[in-house]
Amino acid sequence: MLENALKQAIHASEEERVKIFANIAQTPETSLKELAALLQRPAKHVWSAALQVIRVLGYPGNAAILPLVVEHLVDGNWPGWGDAIDVLRDIDPAVVAPLLVAIFLEQGKKREYWGSDVEGICMALVHLGKEYITPCIPSILFVLARRQGLDDPDPDFLLQVLEKAAI
Repeated sequence: MLENALKQAIHASEEERVKIFANIAQTPETSLKELAALLQRPAKHVWSAALQVIRVLGYPGNAAILPLVVEHLVDGNWPGWGDAIDVLRDIDPAVVAPLLVAIFLEQGKKREYWGSDVEGICMALVHLGKEYITPCIPSILFVLARRQGLDDPDPDFLLQVLEKAAI
């Protein structure tokens, strides 16, 4: 049901899209479960709309799904990447930063593509801005200091974040 509503929203006017998103947001518990399921499937055609609904739900209503929103930052080519940044930009950096730091410190233990995931998070941080970067600086410096192999993130991505922080 939710997927059909999101498909409608994709082709609707801005006014109609706002109504569809508001309607979905009226049942946040059900909507969050369905949105989480959609974001974990290869249903890329609805990711952007799903993330826009998550933004409409707002924080703290969307808190449970924030780890999935962060997962949509690991690849800057994914549909909805900019929408995921918009969702996070509406939330206090003190809430968002621990989710990002966790990816930096994961070091490939569970993430098969940890290096490229970190690069995606770095690109997102450049867009999020200094207030989101500052709490991540120690973990960025840790990743730069521990360089161990070819699977590590490209240091240029990490250095761009530090440059944006103007430290």
